[in-house]
Amino acid sequence: MNEEEKYLSAHLAELSDRSRTRGIWTYSDFLSLYEQSLIPSGAEFLRIGGYDGAERVIAAFGREDELGYGPEPPLAVVRVASVSARFDAGMGHRDVLGALMGLGIKRQCLGDIVVGEHEAYVICLDSVASHICDQLTSVGRTSVTCGIVPAVPETLTPEPEQRNVIVASLRIDALVAAVYHLSRGEARTLFERELVFCDGRLIDSPGYRPAPGSIISVRGKGRFRFEEETGRTKKDNAVVRCLVW
Repeated sequence: MNEEEKYLSAHLAELSDRSRTRGIWTYSDFLSLYEQSLIPSGAEFLRIGGYDGAERVIAAFGREDELGYGPEPPLAVVRVASVSARFDAGMGHRDVLGALMGLGIKRQCLGDIVVGEHEAYVICLDSVASHICDQLTSVGRTSVTCGIVPAVPETLTPEPEQRNVIVASLRIDALVAAVYHLSRGEARTLFERELVFCDGRLIDSPGYRPAPGSIISVRGKGRFRFEEETGRTKKDNAVVRCLVW
């Protein structure tokens, strides 16, 4: 762990402690998958990313049943729309992110960017939403207009595909190999490269056994939720139902 990661880990621990001692919700900036793995073990928190299945999330520390009210994360959604579809040069994820970074906005202020045909939805901290609306006038060669909206349209958020896979065991490497059609050796390489996360925590052991309901993310491939074992084959392998994004 480098110095920057040590600082973030200590900051997240302090947010967790502050929530417990003051009886309030506390919130992080947006965290990547790896940064989510730095949240202290045992901390009570929710992941909030603006839509179900978001990869970059705010950690909201606290429990509603203990605090007596729900979280109100400092999150906003900005719609970035082409001024004219006729002259739209196209907006990809990298184009939008690059334009936002060009405004001096730090990555931790930005969550997921969901791209549509002639528009994109930027999930961000509410502290930078007005700045984006006032200053972002173009994405690459495309002229755009911006405005704050209530949420990302459901039609643009990915729907998971239900998939049944057969595995010899419920180890995480077996699940990853089955979902992404890899050999066990190829799957183990992903762990060696620190690309596999379970519920936001980095998993370095291929033998780890996730609990039903866990979300497993593999950088460069996507994510899936391990739902449950639904049966056994004649060779006594497990039939597992997963939701794959």
